[in-house]
Formats: sequence, structure tokens, C-alpha cells
Amino acid sequence: MRIRTSRTIRAKASEVWARLVDWEAQGQWMPGTTVRVLPGPRHGRGTRLEAVTGLGPFRVVDPMEVVVWEPPTRCVIRHDGAVLRGTGTFTIEPLGPDRCRLTWQEELTALGRLPAVVGRVAARAATPFFTLALRRLSGSAQEGPGAENRVPLRRCRRTVVFVDGLGVSYADHLTTTDLELLARTSGGRVAVDDLRRDPTAIPRLLSDPAVFEAVFGTRVTASGQLLDVSPFLVFALVVHRSADELSSMNYVLERTAPRQTVPVFDAPQLVDFLSSPARRFLLAELLASFTRVASGRYRVRTGRGWRWRRFSELDPVRLAGLLEAVSDAERPGIYRRLGDVALFLSGVFPEYVQQHALGPIDASRLLRLSGVGPGEERERMVTMPAVELFEHLGARWYRRAYELAPFRTVHLDVVADVADRFRQARRVLNHITDRYLFPILKEPGGPAGSPR
Repeated sequence: MRIRTSRTIRAKASEVWARLVDWEAQGQWMPGTTVRVLPGPRHGRGTRLEAVTGLGPFRVVDPMEVVVWEPPTRCVIRHDGAVLRGTGTFTIEPLGPDRCRLTWQEELTALGRLPAVVGRVAARAATPFFTLALRRLSGSAQEGPGAENRVPLRRCRRTVVFVDGLGVSYADHLTTTDLELLARTSGGRVAVDDLRRDPTAIPRLLSDPAVFEAVFGTRVTASGQLLDVSPFLVFALVVHRSADELSSMNYVLERTAPRQTVPVFDAPQLVDFLSSPARRFLLAELLASFTRVASGRYRVRTGRGWRWRRFSELDPVRLAGLLEAVSDAERPGIYRRLGDVALFLSGVFPEYVQQHALGPIDASRLLRLSGVGPGEERERMVTMPAVELFEHLGARWYRRAYELAPFRTVHLDVVADVADRFRQARRVLNHITDRYLFPILKEPGGPAGSPR
């Protein structure tokens, strides 16, 4: 019996970890469950726990032991019960200063040696339990005490059973309304329940012209009616649509200055970039992540004592300042988000980057915080065009996120891949921006750069 679910949570990895390993409090987010710590260490490898799930005589006693302890990123628990045996793994991947991805995977052998179909039935029966538990935990981490009781269940993302691969990642971001739209426009080929049980069809449906038409078609835009779909679905559709469009193009326009564009004959390279489903997913997730931007303040020790500093995910200089204040375990997430910011700003707002993003002082500070020492290299990079500097730094930050991560994930493998193709990723976002996000008027005499 194998169950795996994943969620992106807008909270620090350390905060999610603290809630996750507060053993006695797990009953607040695991439905119908109480947990107690058995005699011995309370935290760390060797900690023994006992969870009781159920009501009255219908209960399952689950003795467990922590066998891997890597705070704040990974914890593995071994189930030693008479009914359930196997392992449960919690993995927390930092994605920025206030954002991380939590993955919960259970690999269990249940009720002795029974046919495999029994395990499948049991796993599907357990799906609502895992769905609600992870939703409650993430809601609590994002919104504070009691938030688990305020999260609307219609927004609950489904636990995926017996499925691995990219479909799981898409299912993590899509709402029930999104899945209903995909099923409705598939012409009856799939049902919502099918997509919940087996999301491997989701990437194929996102490339279906009928699905794109249902969201961006003339009938929808002419009506002025707002669709109740998630930003992630919108961005995923335009990324997949661009992959098809670029395959029939020889060149793509690039904005070199306000109201100035030049044709760049790199469409085949951009098609090659989008030929990877994992890269398409990274771009969709990146665009959706900036629909809400984290900001706040942190304390640093200076020569004049402790001082408060502010950061914003749209200000790379201030965000890079966090590298001097966070622990080693949190630095990969900061580097990852810095790479995201560089790609987002240079891909979606290249004109802003060219004119306003960095002055010489900010560029020099950013290079220093990124490990570029004083000398000719830094002096040369300070004078680079801003977009070119963002390309260099973004690739560097993605590589650092990959190199410093305490463990490897499939998502980090893609980050390392995009680091080597950063310019192609930026150019794809340029095309998506001009074509769908802020489309340019093409009519003769129309003001260049005017939105439709």
C-alpha cells in the first residue's frame, strides 16, 4: 500500500517542521488520532511513539520509531504494529524565506499476506484521512492556531494513491474546480474521480486545444465572465500552448528597449526547452507562485547592535540579504527563490529590469552577497546590461540551491537543469508575457506596448 501527497505551504520550513514533530499535537491535524511519546528520547533518532486511530472498539494501535532525523528537512518513521508495517517519510523542501514543499509518503504492508488488490482498496479508503490531515497541517502552519478549522474543504487538494511522476505535481496545485473543467472539456474521456485517482492524464489535457479554448476562447472573453479557476491552471495552459505555438515559428521578438523589438531566431532552442514536461511545470509553478508575494522583516547583528531589516520576494537585493541571517539549512531555499525572482523579473518585466531594477551600488552589493569577490570580475559584471546580469546571477543561484540542498529531489534536478538553460527559460517567459500576459497591440498605428 503506497500513498504519496505533496503540498506547497506558505510558511518557513522550520515552522512546518516544528508543527510536524510536535508529536502530542499531531492529533489536532490527524483526524481521529491521538499520539503519545513512549519512554526514551522525545526527539531525534530512536524516539518511540504510539498512535491510536479510530473510535471505541474500532481502533488501530500503531507503534512507531523514528529511524531518520534530519531537521528541518526529513524525518522517516518505521511502523512496527501488528496491523501496519512499513515506513512513513516526511520531506520538507525549502522554496524561499516563507515557502516550502511538504511531501508525505507512506509505504505500508497491511494485514499480513493478502492479495495486492486488498492493499489498493485499503489505500483508497485511507485517502480522505491523508487529504484532510495534510490540509489541516498546512493550514495551521500558514494561518496560525485554529486555522485547520477554517480551511474551506472545496479547496482541498486530493491525496494521490499509487501514482508517481509529473501528474502528482500538477494535481497538488489544481483545485476541484480546475479538475472539473479538465474533465468537462475532455469530451467524456475522463471523469473527475479518474483524475483524482490517476493524475497522469493531466499534462496531456493541459495541451488539449479544447481546454485552452474553455479558458481563453473568444466566447469566454467576449462574455466578460470570470472563471473560477486557479492561477496555476491559467499559467499551465499558456505554457503548454506556447510549446505548440513556438514549434511553428522561426523567430521570436525580443524587447531590447521600450517600444523597440528585434527578431531573434532562437525558436527551435525554445521549443527544445519546452519539450521537457518537467521544465514546463517549473515555469507554470513559478508564475503562479508570484500571484502572492512574501515580505517581512528579520533581525541581523551589526556593529551597532541588532537591527531590523526588511525583505520582499520582488526585491532581489533585500532578499539576498537574508543569506547573512539564516541558518545553513535555510540557504538552499533562499537561493532557489532568488533564482525564481531573477527569472520572473527578467522574463516577465524585462523593460523594468533594464531601466530600474539595479543601480551600480545595488548590483555590487548583490554580487557580493552572491559570493562574487572584489576584483575585475565584479567590476565587469557591475557594468553588464541588467538583463544579462540577472541571467548570470539567476543561473548561479539555481546551481547553489542544488549544490547546498541536504538531499536531492526531482524538483531540484529540474532547477539544476534550468540553471544551464536560464536564457532559454527567460526567453520563453518573454514570449508568454507578450502573447498572453501583457499582449502588445499589433494594429498599424497602434501605440507599441499598449495592452489589449
